[in-house]
Amino acid sequence: MADGESRTIGIDKWEQGTTQITTMRNGTATAKIINVLRVYLPAGEKRVGMPYWDITSTTLQAQMLPLLPQAQARKTRIRITKHGVAPLARFEVALI
Repeated sequence: MADGESRTIGIDKWEQGTTQITTMRNGTATAKIINVLRVYLPAGEKRVGMPYWDITSTTLQAQMLPLLPQAQARKTRIRITKHGVAPLARFEVALI
């Protein structure tokens, strides 16, 4: 997401897990395990690719996790707005 961009998504289900990424520093590749929050969208909401988003930002994960049960139970949507750019980006998250 770009600075200032918002997305509104529905939540069918979610799961937490880990994945391995590779970073480059000074020409050296280093493997690292990171936490991932996978949120599955309602059918037809995402037109291209798999029907989920993988969220790797730890700050966004921390903000979304408490809201996910409510969003799923009430069939409400979550609006995410990004402020800034990585690695200092912060997010505004709201049930709508």
